[in-house]
Amino acid sequence: MENYFSKRYSPTASNALLFVMVCFTIFAIPLFPIEAHRILYNLSFTAIFVMAVFSVEGRRQIILGIAAIATMTEWMAAYMDLTYITIISYGINVIFFTMVVGKMIYDIARTKIVNVRVIVEAINGYLLIGFIFSILVTFVMIFNPQAYNFPNINSPNYYEVSHASDYLYYAFVTFTTLGYGDIVPKIPVARSLAILTSITGQIYIAIIIALLVGKFAGSQTDK
Repeated sequence: MENYFSKRYSPTASNALLFVMVCFTIFAIPLFPIEAHRILYNLSFTAIFVMAVFSVEGRRQIILGIAAIATMTEWMAAYMDLTYITIISYGINVIFFTMVVGKMIYDIARTKIVNVRVIVEAINGYLLIGFIFSILVTFVMIFNPQAYNFPNINSPNYYEVSHASDYLYYAFVTFTTLGYGDIVPKIPVARSLAILTSITGQIYIAIIIALLVGKFAGSQTDK
């Protein structure tokens, strides 16, 4: 099965498609009317699950199985509107993205040359970590809706539409240590998560850049 995937699907092309879908999710979906966000995020996350499976080499069967479960629970959570299913769905998403990012970092660490595929894979890993933290922000909001000062949080119909774009925005602004200050954590667990988010973003960049520069310099020396 592993050889079948390797021959049939190119990790380079899959990484490129994954990058397109991740960018669409982050940058394009927020431009649509908020009432359409839920279905658009469900569709885009399904595509991301599929592309992520074929973007890594090795252990694809395990990742594929988790992707299938993640997709199923994602759609169940969207239409069954049950809190415990939503929590399970988010938990599986975190596990899936963590496994994919870990595998990407491992692949980057053991590669001998720096090519387009490796660079795109490094960027995808960075963006997927942002997704992980946006899901963790969602977790915090489920258990304490007053954890952040999101706009319109006190409106009666706040939870009738998807606010994933708000969570993505906050997560990436914190992850990149940009910190506009328009949305801030208000409780200790949210503040701790903000610290973890910002530190992780800096550590990832430092480690990956060091790996890429070292490998590129090594490949040039070998020539």
